[in-house]
Amino acid sequence: MRIVSVNRAYCERRGLGRADLEGRNVREVFPDSILLQDDVLGAISTAIREGRSVKLENVLRPREFMNKVFNMFITGVERGPERQALVVFEDITEVVERAYQLSMLRQVIGTMQGILDLDRLLYAILTCVTAGTALGFNRAILLLVDRKRDVIEGKIGVGPGSEEEASHIWRNLAAQNLTLDDILRDYDNLPDKDGLPMSRLARRISIPLTEADNLIVRAVQEQRAIRVTDAYSAPEVSPELRDVLGVREFVCVPLIAKEKAVGAIIADNLYSGGPISDEGVHLLTAFASQAGLAVENAEVYAQLGDKIQELEEAYRKLHQAQDDLVRSERLAVIGEMSARMAHEIRNPLATIGGFARAIARKTRPDRVEASARVIVEEVERLENLLAETLNFTRPTLLDLKPTALNDLAEAVFGLLKEAIEESHVTVERRLEPDLPSVVIDAAQVKQVLLNLFQNALQAMPDGGALKVCTHRMNGAVEVIVEDTGVGISPEDINHIFSPFFTTKTSGTGLGLAISRKIISDHAGDIAVTSQPGVGTTVTVRLPLKRNET
Repeated sequence: MRIVSVNRAYCERRGLGRADLEGRNVREVFPDSILLQDDVLGAISTAIREGRSVKLENVLRPREFMNKVFNMFITGVERGPERQALVVFEDITEVVERAYQLSMLRQVIGTMQGILDLDRLLYAILTCVTAGTALGFNRAILLLVDRKRDVIEGKIGVGPGSEEEASHIWRNLAAQNLTLDDILRDYDNLPDKDGLPMSRLARRISIPLTEADNLIVRAVQEQRAIRVTDAYSAPEVSPELRDVLGVREFVCVPLIAKEKAVGAIIADNLYSGGPISDEGVHLLTAFASQAGLAVENAEVYAQLGDKIQELEEAYRKLHQAQDDLVRSERLAVIGEMSARMAHEIRNPLATIGGFARAIARKTRPDRVEASARVIVEEVERLENLLAETLNFTRPTLLDLKPTALNDLAEAVFGLLKEAIEESHVTVERRLEPDLPSVVIDAAQVKQVLLNLFQNALQAMPDGGALKVCTHRMNGAVEVIVEDTGVGISPEDINHIFSPFFTTKTSGTGLGLAISRKIISDHAGDIAVTSQPGVGTTVTVRLPLKRNET
């Protein structure tokens, strides 16, 4: 198993002389990382012993052994009295690189057009530039133009952080033949995406677009690739960029979308030391044009997402403002109700107090009896006010049952028979026969009708006509109460449903407010039209079917 001969090409690639290799055991010359692949040592032994030929494909050499991919042809040959093995190395590194390049290009161009998450897209783009041998670059940084701030700044970087890491990554990629989806999956699982070493370097780059002499700005403004062969002597390379990259040779390629530069890619071969070829620049430029379109799409999508968030925040603030307004209105209503209640309570209390003090002074018995009667009347007035207020403010519990609305109206007429006769009002009933039943709380709706009929009678102190109609219309039953009374002025019509509002000398002003609340609880409507001196019409509408929630 000793080496008897090597050719000049092998020696040149290894950087060794024939004297360094010939006569040595193969184990001393070939590292275990090669001998253990596909049992290279066993194949050599078989070729010597049996004279058979063996071909081993895609053998990866480590960096200390030329850092190449090759095929090995091992053949047994007769040479003098003993059989020997001829080992031929076929360098296929360029073929493998090109196949990988094309594969990654197809993958990334197809995949990146569907990636709308900007950070993920940028990583996918740089992955195509750097993964394995890919486009032939070891490291890459992607920068984006910010037109609002008029700067171009680094966003993300991809590539090994050291020569040791580079060798490890390349070996794994060649062995696993990872796809772009595999690499992006690994990226998605990273716990700290912002902590990538190359990304930290990238974020150190921020250049005003006004610096026309800056290399990156020139590449963007002129929309052309710029290759630098000696960054340490090139005046267009700023000291800051030189410090960030720490490399002599690199290329800067603009990202173009619809004839507009949206960013740039900086790529180098820090660890392999390979030169940046014209072909590599052309390939990267062609790829960057596709990447630029994908970046623009992702940025538009991100802007749309920002707009959606702004609208959602605006809607949230509007909703909060509406809630605040409702609370303010409720407080205002409570304040108004409190003021009106204080006004309504003040007079009865003053009357009660005055007559109670008169009784306390031990006036004549007839005066005591009259004062006590007034006190009782005023207390009853306060009790009625309190009862109506509680009815208006407490939650309504409905006892819903199918009810004939015509029968309910007739019952109310029965209750008001004497009042109608005393008021000299003529009554006209137009109750539609066969009117369908409605599902209502009969007691509460009866209270509404009683209140409406009483209001109509009170609006006609000198007599008049009261007309009550019922009929079915568009999935609902309507009750219409018309009077020929004094009417309501245009100034007051908008306030008649407000609590404690009244134009009468007596009453609490809660009747119509309570009526509207009851009808609203039944998912119905109540409306009033009036003309001063002509009369008033009140329409109550109750649905035949209720939507239960």
